Amino acid sequence: MGADETQYVREVSTIDPNSKTFTLLSENLSLNNIMKVNEEITYTVAPEDPGKTQFTQQATMTAGSLLSRWENLIEDFSLKRFQQNAQVGREGFLHVLERFVHMTEASSTTN
Repeated sequence: MGADETQYVREVSTIDPNSKTFTLLSENLSLNNIMKVNEEITYTVAPEDPGKTQFTQQATMTAGSLLSRWENLIEDFSLKRFQQNAQVGREGFLHVLERFVHMTEASSTTN
């Protein structure tokens, strides 16, 4: 699409210690005249097991009015791509959390 290699996204992270909720809101700043993407990720205490974390993710994608003829095709393609990337993101974040748990456990056994 002739885009630069660098793309910009605005992300706002919120931690609510009272409700034990971590929320990430993001929106693309680059190419938003072509495709507007808003994503919300929330981590909360799992209601069925307070020892676990519940992950929810949702996104909206809207093709720009300049591409109204291609809007549905672009949105469908973008949705499929988003789902693929979301899976990779979840796996990566899970890996980071697992490493953090192992580091914490190792640290607590040496103290």
